[in-house]
Amino acid sequence: MRPYVPVRPFYLDWWPKLLAVALVLCFAACAPFTGRVLTPDQKYVEALTLFNSVYRTYLDEYDLASPATQAEWKAKIDPAMARASKALDLWGKALKGEGSPVTTERAFRLGLRVIAHLKLACEAATRKTGMRFVLEQTPAESAAYRLAKLDIEHFPERAESVVKGNLSLGEIYYTNSTFLNVSEPLSPIERVKKEGKFHDMIEAGALSHVWIADSRPDARSVASFVESTFTHTRNAQIAFSPEFTTCNTCLRVSRGLVDVCPHCNSTEVDGITRVTGYFSKVSGWNKGKHAELNDRYRSKVS
Repeated sequence: MRPYVPVRPFYLDWWPKLLAVALVLCFAACAPFTGRVLTPDQKYVEALTLFNSVYRTYLDEYDLASPATQAEWKAKIDPAMARASKALDLWGKALKGEGSPVTTERAFRLGLRVIAHLKLACEAATRKTGMRFVLEQTPAESAAYRLAKLDIEHFPERAESVVKGNLSLGEIYYTNSTFLNVSEPLSPIERVKKEGKFHDMIEAGALSHVWIADSRPDARSVASFVESTFTHTRNAQIAFSPEFTTCNTCLRVSRGLVDVCPHCNSTEVDGITRVTGYFSKVSGWNKGKHAELNDRYRSKVS
């Protein structure tokens, strides 16, 4: 007669496996609730990336495409617009009550994260293609005006609160690239210091403007400012941007922007100053750049 051997219940051998399966199913079911929680800033960055990669890609050619192609593109554009719009609302609520968005520390950090994200995208494209991709700071002089007009056209309720300039006259624009708001009353060294924090990530070239209007800083002041910039900030380069008026009657040039020539009293005058990276006549600028010129905070280097 064989000795009695108690039978081990099967579930004692299988319970670790059953528990593992149950846990996997549990986490899968709860994934929407246990996933990565994004802050409004992060949602804005991700939605902005999707918006730029989809909406901007098709916008220029949308009206020229066939109805079938438009329908196909619309299926991609609409979700991107919805996400970007929702993210913009969340971001605006997060910043509400904290002062001007361009000068709050939170918004400034968001700007740094946006540029860091773009830099990482360039590095990924470089690895994938074997070609060198880098960021460059300043786009064409029409970009800030054109994009503001497009957003007013497609997102009027939301864009009206963020575009700059004079909306009633159609003289609107966005702050260009990584520059701070041109109208903010910042000292030149403070502006140079804050904007310079972006420059390490912009390898194809970046600079900061010092709008000096009609002032004539002496050589020592300029030298001291330049030395302080490159000793105590991360700024890559600075541009001192004066303003001039040229007279079409006597052909003489005056310092500053004026409506009447100080030499011959003619009103046939034109302004000359920096539009983006170069000097040009103000009469050739678009409405957005005229609005930006009016908003610029002029300062003296001392």
